[in-house]
Amino acid sequence: MAVAAPRQRPGSKDLAAIERTFKQGYRFERSGGGHWRIVDRNGRFVEHRGRPISVSDSPSPDSLNSFKAQVLEAQIVKGTKIRFNDEAVEARKRANAIRNRDMVARRQTEANALLTRYRAVFRSMGGIDVPGLAADLAHVAAVIAREMPNDDTIARRIRTPDLLTGNAHRMLNGAPVDSEYHALWVKLVEHLENAPDPMGEWYTLVRESRGLPSDTVEVRLPQGSEDEWPFRVELIPLSSLLVDRDAYQRPVSWPFVRREASRFDPSLVGTIDVAQRSPSSFAILDGQQRSEIVRLVGKQSIWASIYVGLDVQSEARFFLRKNRDRKTMHPYYTYRALLTSGDEEALAIESIVTKHGYKLAIGAPRDDRTSNIAAIAAVMTAYRRDVLDATLAILKAATYGRAGGQDSIMIRGLSRVLLERPDADHEVLTRHLTENGPALMLGRARDMKRSSNTNAEIALARILLLDHDREVRRRRAA
Repeated sequence: MAVAAPRQRPGSKDLAAIERTFKQGYRFERSGGGHWRIVDRNGRFVEHRGRPISVSDSPSPDSLNSFKAQVLEAQIVKGTKIRFNDEAVEARKRANAIRNRDMVARRQTEANALLTRYRAVFRSMGGIDVPGLAADLAHVAAVIAREMPNDDTIARRIRTPDLLTGNAHRMLNGAPVDSEYHALWVKLVEHLENAPDPMGEWYTLVRESRGLPSDTVEVRLPQGSEDEWPFRVELIPLSSLLVDRDAYQRPVSWPFVRREASRFDPSLVGTIDVAQRSPSSFAILDGQQRSEIVRLVGKQSIWASIYVGLDVQSEARFFLRKNRDRKTMHPYYTYRALLTSGDEEALAIESIVTKHGYKLAIGAPRDDRTSNIAAIAAVMTAYRRDVLDATLAILKAATYGRAGGQDSIMIRGLSRVLLERPDADHEVLTRHLTENGPALMLGRARDMKRSSNTNAEIALARILLLDHDREVRRRRAA
């Protein structure tokens, strides 16, 4: 049996000492010409910056120091990080890529399955493309999240529907969402799937989550009617129509009316909806634009579905339900119709707004209408966060009558601060808004929005909280 020749070792005591510091598996190997190289356990040369590390058998002090530095940088000395060769690094990259690809595929499969379930549930309700569905899902899901155990991640993170609306949009477009959100959407769709009447259950959840009373429109059957339909269809004179713009109707969009009149087709007009207020007086519920188009082309009458027994509140509810999903509906007219219909939320908002000397209107504030607030949606958001009273109190004291003082971002940003920090000092917030002014605060929010890739509401809230906390710390230090 042949005996292996003993391994050659460097004759230099310095190199021998250095070899004893190598990690297991690394050693010197003679390379010829009185030089030594370092090899790993697989016999491959250890490289430094792309070249094999080499040292002479009797190195000078400078050469020895340079060699030690190369060895340290190559991370083959005990105590340094684990060294991976190029093949190992590539293998790890390939393994990570496979894991990531599998994870993305798995999440997409889950997202597709969830979307399929929502499509099935909402198929009988107009599908998942109905405008406003994401917002309704967010309101319902926020209630479900708050009912989860306190130690649940989603329950700790989700507080208001506005934090869920964007996620609902992603889910409805088939995009994967974080696991805790996915669990919440699964919980909601399971609830609807298990309901005896999914449609009825869904609208009940929406109404309850938004705090809305039942908006069923009560009507009487026409006198002498022998069927179940709550209206009759007749040809009525245009002169007998009236428009209740003070209560719920919108102004006419004359550019639209003139454009449609120029291409008028009587077969496409259909019937308008009206409420009979007297034998010869009919309030338009839906179809005001069509009645003006018909009038403009010279017609004297129009076919109408006539409802009887409606009071003004019921008329407003009818108008709301017919126009709920129409994108051209300005929030002001929705709010005014809700107010007329006796909606509890609208009445409460009107009371708070009036209390602080403001007025919700379609026109932005200016010198002759200082009290106007045109940001209707922002006001409704602040109310649903249960901080509208405090928000308007601070703004009235700090920004009333100033440019941008009733801006949507001011209302949303301040209401977010009061929602997230119920213990915030209102006096400090008021003083900072007064001293800095709305124009400067909105400018700072826009700058932060651009630099931090967030929205203006969140940016303004962060700025207000930074200013607030800095002032509170200064007070305590003093």
